[in-house]
Amino acid sequence: MISIGKSISHIGASIAYAQKTEKGILLDKNIVTETAYGVSKEFKLFQDMNSRCERNSLSFVISPTIEDGRQLSHENLKTINQSFLDKMGLKNHQYISFVHSNKAHKHIHVYVNRISKSGEAYKGNYISNRSSRAAETIAYEMDLTLAKDVQNDKTRDKLMQNSAIHNVKELAKSVLKDRSIRSVDAFSNSFNTEGARFNIRTEAYHNKQGDFQGLRFYIMQAGKEERFKASEIDRSLSKQNFMNILNKHKSLDQSKGLSI
Repeated sequence: MISIGKSISHIGASIAYAQKTEKGILLDKNIVTETAYGVSKEFKLFQDMNSRCERNSLSFVISPTIEDGRQLSHENLKTINQSFLDKMGLKNHQYISFVHSNKAHKHIHVYVNRISKSGEAYKGNYISNRSSRAAETIAYEMDLTLAKDVQNDKTRDKLMQNSAIHNVKELAKSVLKDRSIRSVDAFSNSFNTEGARFNIRTEAYHNKQGDFQGLRFYIMQAGKEERFKASEIDRSLSKQNFMNILNKHKSLDQSKGLSI
């Protein structure tokens, strides 16, 4: 996932283009209206408090990879949008966001009032770099593909041939075949017990709220431990696929109990 950002002066024209030309679907907003004209008027209420700032709106594009975009639900995209605004320090500013999915590459357009409700202008220096870092952090937290992962696909493909990577992949799949594995902790304990022979281990990754976000795998080689996201080992080990397997084990166990 990548993101680019810039400061702009004509918010109405940008939103009109997003709504009509690219058939944008409303994702989220922190204003009353949804029309280009209405957004311009609402933004102007606070922009008039800081007439020195000419480029008084911000425009961002958040773009997951094509493969990730196909699997992200509307709620997933809304989570990405809100997390992005939070990390950029803009969650309390007026904003409106649209999803464009009429093309193969699903992406989010976010338009934010650069002027806060107290009349202060959001600092626009290095805004594209900051938005890129925010997108990278979100991708890591949600186990999505990073921009640098795409750029390094050829290198990563070679790495996947490494025997240690193969051991992680095969052991993880072997543990998940055990129907008694019905929790993240059970998987981690079983994997780490067997993985000690190969100098590999796993840990569950949680966000600040304590919610499970996916697995991280660690490989010790030449005295150095390297960390991998589950999806880097194999896409079948992504958070969603992993939880689907655990839930399937739980349902099988419940069905067995009912049939007795």
